[in-house]
Amino acid sequence: LPKSTGYGLGQSMVVAGLLVAPLGLTMMFTAPVYARLSAKYGPKVTLILGLLIIAIGYGAGLGLMSAAWQSLVISVLLGAGIGLAYSSLPALIVGAVPASETGAANGLNTLMRSIGTSVSSAVIGMVLANTANNVGGVEIPTMHGFRVSFLIATGAVAVGLLLALFLPGRRPSNKPQLRASSEEDAALERAEQALRGFRGRVLGPDGSPVARAKVTLIDRRGRQAGATLS
Repeated sequence: LPKSTGYGLGQSMVVAGLLVAPLGLTMMFTAPVYARLSAKYGPKVTLILGLLIIAIGYGAGLGLMSAAWQSLVISVLLGAGIGLAYSSLPALIVGAVPASETGAANGLNTLMRSIGTSVSSAVIGMVLANTANNVGGVEIPTMHGFRVSFLIATGAVAVGLLLALFLPGRRPSNKPQLRASSEEDAALERAEQALRGFRGRVLGPDGSPVARAKVTLIDRRGRQAGATLS
């Protein structure tokens, strides 16, 4: 909006686009962080953390409206939070539904996300239109309308955070595991792990080290219990 409004920043559409671009970039760079957090604490904790960051971003938007760099800060915060929250959903869905229903459940997640973005855009557009001022025959969004929009967004995230708190936490799965189909397979897996702990060198007849030599671990019954390459 033009500076003549008293609160507009007077920036071009190019600058406006550059200020929003970090949102998507931050979402992309958040993926490795999510992988580590989810592996250590579980997707539920990661979802809650993401929602908290989003709430901070929208809450900060209530006051950070007087400079372009402040919009950049909001974009980065929202990108980090959305990246964590969105990445958590597929893992939560896979853990909550039977394996045969995984595709349908993730498809429903994508559908609901599309419905959410469509509805939210319409709601915020309605808020900005109903709180606009007529300046020279043109409807101009007001600062009050922007703050109401941020409040609505913060309230929506608060509802999501409340729901996330009631999600079941990480718990041992009763589903069959593919790691060991029998006690013999489980023993084989343990032997392979033990084999990784061996240290030494494989030497040829002339005493020189042999590269990529196959090392085989044999159990007391003469069966192969593990194998690896040096």
